[in-house]
Amino acid sequence: MVGETIAGYRITEVVGRGGMGTVYKAVDEALDKTVALKMMAPKLAEDASFLARFRSEARALAKLDTPGIVRVLAFREEPEGTFLVMEYVEGRTLRSLLRERSALPFEEAMALFDQILDAIAHVHREGVLHRDLKPANVLITEGGQVKIADFGLAKMRSADLTVTSTYATAGSVCYMSPEQVRGLRNADERSDLFSLGLMLYEMLAGTLPFDTRQGSFAVQRALVEEPFPLVTAHRPEVPEEVATVLDQVLSKDPEERPARAHALREALADHLPERRMALPPTLTRTEETAPRHWWRTPVALGMVTLLVLLVAAFATIQYVLDVPQPTPGEASTVVLDVSTAPPGAAVYLNGDSVGVAPLRLERPPATEVAVRLAHPVYGALDTTVALRQSVALDLSFPDTPVLAQATDERAAPTGVAGGEPATDEETEENPTPRPSALPSEGEASDREELPEAPTDQQATGSLRITSTPVGAAVWIAGERAGTTPLTRAEVPVGSLTVAVRQEGFQEAARTVAIRPGDETDVTVALDPQPAAVQLEVVPFADVWIDGTLQAEGVNDVFQETLAPGTYTIEARYRGFRWARDVELTPGRSWQQTIDFTREWPLVITAVSAGGERIPNAEVRLGDTVLGYTPQQIRLRTGVHTLTVGREGFAADERTIRVDQDTESPLRFTLTPTN
Repeated sequence: MVGETIAGYRITEVVGRGGMGTVYKAVDEALDKTVALKMMAPKLAEDASFLARFRSEARALAKLDTPGIVRVLAFREEPEGTFLVMEYVEGRTLRSLLRERSALPFEEAMALFDQILDAIAHVHREGVLHRDLKPANVLITEGGQVKIADFGLAKMRSADLTVTSTYATAGSVCYMSPEQVRGLRNADERSDLFSLGLMLYEMLAGTLPFDTRQGSFAVQRALVEEPFPLVTAHRPEVPEEVATVLDQVLSKDPEERPARAHALREALADHLPERRMALPPTLTRTEETAPRHWWRTPVALGMVTLLVLLVAAFATIQYVLDVPQPTPGEASTVVLDVSTAPPGAAVYLNGDSVGVAPLRLERPPATEVAVRLAHPVYGALDTTVALRQSVALDLSFPDTPVLAQATDERAAPTGVAGGEPATDEETEENPTPRPSALPSEGEASDREELPEAPTDQQATGSLRITSTPVGAAVWIAGERAGTTPLTRAEVPVGSLTVAVRQEGFQEAARTVAIRPGDETDVTVALDPQPAAVQLEVVPFADVWIDGTLQAEGVNDVFQETLAPGTYTIEARYRGFRWARDVELTPGRSWQQTIDFTREWPLVITAVSAGGERIPNAEVRLGDTVLGYTPQQIRLRTGVHTLTVGREGFAADERTIRVDQDTESPLRFTLTPTN
């Protein structure tokens, strides 16, 4: 379109694009005046109900007469398209200003907000709701005047109720009010005030009161459910009165917000500029022309700098004095050598696992450290040592095996959660081992009592472990032992925990008793791990799996656990349908975001069987002609059937799923008919 002239307007450049269409910079040739043309997207211009509503709103917006609104000059319907002629604003957006500077100085933020509030108050008095207030729609002219733009989603409070629109989901998700997120139709002026509150919060804090990086669902949940921190949590110098009013404006319940823009202005009156500031000083004014206050004078700045340096020096000295310093001759670390007979005991210091004996550790000096040594066959020993200097700790377990204790990462030493408290008898002078309970997934009746300690030399048995499927990893008493099928001879008698693990299957654990001279068989059939499905749906949808309705009206996240396999997963929103065949892997979660409010750009081309391009082929969506190849179109999320054809060729029809994974360009192959 750039370079073309439409109805006396010569288009010079593209200013921006959005879901409603494209905005061009143009010259009114009759008046030699620069204007902006907002060209409606073809799919919207062809919707009779939307067009009727837009005509009504355009007429109302043209009557808005305030410097704070981008003026609508004309509404035109031409063969080239339907468009608005609007005032062209030289300047920048509030969004670009916030990206550049993050939080704004308090006075500047309030001066900007004062202008925004005045403009919206005028809009509301005329019976118009904006419904898409955000920093990108706030323009700041070179002269410092704020102008609100993009009323494409505006709603007329007095609009003819017989004029309806299917484009009911309105607003940019990060600045939506809770009632907009819920899709309520009775949103009023307080919905716009909520969006204004988010904008002021961002201007003051440099961030929104929620994490915008976690996706649209997380943002919507935060808007509807999660409490917002006061703006003073990010910027303590904001006056408490402003923080309280802002918290009220951002209430989830519209009834708790100010009813009108003028009520909000009255609540903030003491902190708004006494006279209109055309532009915050640091946006365009030089240092010489900017208003000066006593705290901005060179003398005051010098005094503040000196005070800051003195405070920093005092804090540094205080920190040095407060940090414990080693006494003369005292080392900053000591060495702890731990060895056991037999070796292989897990070592815990103050409840934390630090390795397996023999072990050498460097530790900071300490008065006392609790030490536990847990052996898979011979039980556990507990003691305490003083680490004022390097210590060599060498302990021996009794020769007689006791109940084994699992020493993998899930074992809990004495004195920590899950462990048993030490008794008075268990001291350094009397390190009596104590049996520990073993985990078991079976019933109590499946346990076998520990056999009596053997009195002869035959103190071992054998263990044979098999599994379905084969090749599973085997862990015996918390230590990796190999893969199935596995035979282990000369296993010390006693109770052992055997765990069998295989990727994609649920772990199986057994507690077995090894008897002198006996062979113990353990046979395990592993169950496949289930797979998980997680759909994030915007704004809402019915979810189907393999043609069966699973949930109606899901407006956040749908979750389901299924057996591994291939499924057809569908989401249906009003007249739109999204579907995909998904292969679910054991133990894995399949996730997808389905945003039916999104449009995706697609380039459509037509080629011959040999790959040569065929220009001017007609592109159809159902009965609607979208254009001619090569053609760029925009389609909503969902399943669509496109037909590309040209005289002399057989048409190519294809059903495609449009979402973030759709590849572009789409090539349609046309075959000659003669």
